Amino acid sequence: IKQLHFNQKQTESNAIASFMENRNDNKIINKWLKSLLLTKESKAKPEQYDASQIETMNRFNDKSIGLIVIKRLPPFGPSVNDTISGPSTWAGRTGNKLRVPTGKNVIVNNITFQTGDRFSANAIMESERILRNLDWITDARLIVSPSKQNPDLIDVEIIVQDNYPHAVSVDLGSAKPEVSIYTRNLAGQGVYFNQTLASNVTSWGGIEDNLKLNNISGSRVDFEVNYIDNNDRNLIETQLERNYYISDHKYGGGIYYNRSFSNPANQILNQFNWPNEMNYQLSSIWFGKKTKPKTSEYLKDAHLYFALQHTSSRFYNVPDTLTGHPLMLRNNSFFGSVSFGKRQYFKNNLVYS
Repeated sequence: IKQLHFNQKQTESNAIASFMENRNDNKIINKWLKSLLLTKESKAKPEQYDASQIETMNRFNDKSIGLIVIKRLPPFGPSVNDTISGPSTWAGRTGNKLRVPTGKNVIVNNITFQTGDRFSANAIMESERILRNLDWITDARLIVSPSKQNPDLIDVEIIVQDNYPHAVSVDLGSAKPEVSIYTRNLAGQGVYFNQTLASNVTSWGGIEDNLKLNNISGSRVDFEVNYIDNNDRNLIETQLERNYYISDHKYGGGIYYNRSFSNPANQILNQFNWPNEMNYQLSSIWFGKKTKPKTSEYLKDAHLYFALQHTSSRFYNVPDTLTGHPLMLRNNSFFGSVSFGKRQYFKNNLVYS
């Protein structure tokens, strides 16, 4: 059985390599950066597939998922098409060690099938798409093959390559110098955390913290919280949301809350920077349901989406000049929507969506 895989996006390391290759080699700094960062190019060439491979996988639809094998690759050196190559520089080897590989539990939580499920070509393709779209994954490849132990089972090998998770940013050239530290795969659990320490010319400028949790415990629910306390803004905002990025999701919803406080560092009130000056609260909640029409062959992958949303706003300590203004009163709004979407996997230069 020919190994099947769908899609290959250009990895960040390849993009960096392409950029470095196009720079002027006469500059010492460019030569040094190239020797530091670039690894040996893989001789493996991605195979070209067409839609017939989907039909090949559909022949397994009467079988069940057997063994699921997960192979995790480091950021530098190998790729999903050449898992043997390693980094050729000390920087690459050191970078691979200064990280925690993505946990297998995280990968399992993000795929749409498990051992014992009925085999589905769409589940394989969708799982690969989901893994590839994760911020801490550079590329992913799923390979299916008949089980050697049981002819009624199909084994799946999942190959993922991690993105390098950590970064430090220093900006000393502006009026508000700042230092940012972030990781997009904290402890290998797909947790994003960013902290920025800022200051201005005369005083300490405060902090900004951002935390994101993706697909909490396999629930497809994402959580994000932001806390900002600096010379520009003072707020805390949170969001909890379950979207329709999985084809078999029937229900979606979300909650958003923003509590912003007036900043005494900013004394001038005008219509351009009122979000930084006002003391207010914003909230929103939505709920939706997806249905599948059964009318024609064209609509076999189509869905109708029905959604309701409630938003509210409330302002505190409103200046006398704005007292009674309609926008400054406590507002409640209700919205309803009906939308149509058709999802179809297509291939173009090994890209499907």
